[in-house]
Amino acid sequence: MPTWQSPQRRHKSAGAAAAPLPRSTGTSTQLDNPIISTESKYAIQGLVADLSTTRPAPLDLPEPPHPYAWPSSQSKDPSKWDFKYLFRLGKAYGKFYWLGIKNVWANYKTRQQIVRRLNGTSPDTAARYQQAAQRISYNEYEMLLRSNRDLKKLVPFALVFAICGEFTPLVIVLLGSGVVPATCVIPKQLVQDRKKTLERESTFIDLMVDTWSKRLAGHTGSEKQLKRGMATYLLPDAYRLHLTPFIYLAGFPVDLYWRYLLGPRFYKHSDEILSTAVLVQREGGWSKRSPQDMWEWGNKYGMYSLRQYAKDAIDRDEDPVSEHMKSTLLRHFEDETQAIVQQAQRDGDPDLQHHDPRLCKKPDCVAMRRHIERVEREREKEGKVKKS
Repeated sequence: MPTWQSPQRRHKSAGAAAAPLPRSTGTSTQLDNPIISTESKYAIQGLVADLSTTRPAPLDLPEPPHPYAWPSSQSKDPSKWDFKYLFRLGKAYGKFYWLGIKNVWANYKTRQQIVRRLNGTSPDTAARYQQAAQRISYNEYEMLLRSNRDLKKLVPFALVFAICGEFTPLVIVLLGSGVVPATCVIPKQLVQDRKKTLERESTFIDLMVDTWSKRLAGHTGSEKQLKRGMATYLLPDAYRLHLTPFIYLAGFPVDLYWRYLLGPRFYKHSDEILSTAVLVQREGGWSKRSPQDMWEWGNKYGMYSLRQYAKDAIDRDEDPVSEHMKSTLLRHFEDETQAIVQQAQRDGDPDLQHHDPRLCKKPDCVAMRRHIERVEREREKEGKVKKS
């Protein structure tokens, strides 16, 4: 079985005939012999005390005076609606959205201060390497990422808000959270997003089980075959992480899609995962972070154990983001971030395949692989029973 290498190394070893995969501007090239360090002496307090302004504010809605106080399938007659209640409801949503927009602006100003202080040092360099000219804290790094994301969504959201006014919640629920800054996501959308994530997880696991033998055969093939099939094999992983809406592309130039769009997005995602893992370890580990911090990173990473926990919690009608989740999965998070950082320290690059169970040996991915193989064996037994 060939030794798995990072995409950059594999293409270098393959010679001029193999064109290198696109790579986002790396952080390690800015320094000579960069050393990733998690020592606490490199931790700083930073300008951001907490990340509450990057999350939705509490949404206080008035209690309806009766079950049919607002438009629904059970109260189609407008004469039954309580318009005073509807006005108070719209006012509560308007206040919620206005506060969310104010937080986006406040976060942007904080972001500008952080960028000025970094003075040209990239956030990933400041987060990882002990030779970096400037340092950054976990909260500052997350503030930069979330502020950039929210600013991109502010224009379409502001347009919807200006047109629809108090009816914005109804429109936003239909459009989804993709057009809404994270500070303006209502609780119903949070529930919908978690449901979509778990649905994608189930779809991904089913695909893995169906194609598991073929994937393992591809891994044990030649280096040339492995390189050629990488983009196709990583497409489901990108789908699982919400990096692409496609889990399978038929009759489409997958290599071009990977080279010019999905590949850079995947690399950037891996960079962010590694930088956050380094900062968490540098600042005392996950025991120092809140359950919300753990959920956000674990969901972004595609942590199998976290999503299985969330599935069970939702089945029990419980909130998966809780202190119970933190105590239950704390060891899993610590082991996973340690494995991520150690591999980066050894190989020098973020692990692009950090959630491909066919290739990765990290604890969380090993658990996913065992689950896939167990389901595959069960299906084989069921198939034999049906044939007999």
